[in-house]
Amino acid sequence: MDARKISDLVRSIGIKQRMMADTALRELGINAVQGRVIGYIADHQDHGVIQRELATAVQRRSASITSVLQGLEKRGLIERRVPADNARNKQLYLTAAGKAMVVQYDSLAQKINEQTVDGLTEAEMVDVIALLTRLDQNLPEI
Repeated sequence: MDARKISDLVRSIGIKQRMMADTALRELGINAVQGRVIGYIADHQDHGVIQRELATAVQRRSASITSVLQGLEKRGLIERRVPADNARNKQLYLTAAGKAMVVQYDSLAQKINEQTVDGLTEAEMVDVIALLTRLDQNLPEI
């Protein structure tokens, strides 16, 4: 078997999943960058997120993140809170509407994941995970 064929298949699956995810995001009225921002904030709801941390996490310049955040804030999906101990670093949190959007997207993402493995048995999924894990470990961390 050709190593390139494996790489091509992994890439193809990733592209198809990304296109399906982008379609799901569009149905929710947001784009991929906005989705990544909302997702990151959702994952850090317990302590909030500062803008600098967010920019690094989603690999965007601070100026472009400012624009994304302003749009999400205007739509009522996020809010900025000023912590008592540091008035300079406003922390970002999801609003109830933002949390509801995450729930909707998670449901759509689950459907994409299920479609990807449709027809595989539990044993086959275990094997695929083991093989892909080995492939992943062959490559350097990014």
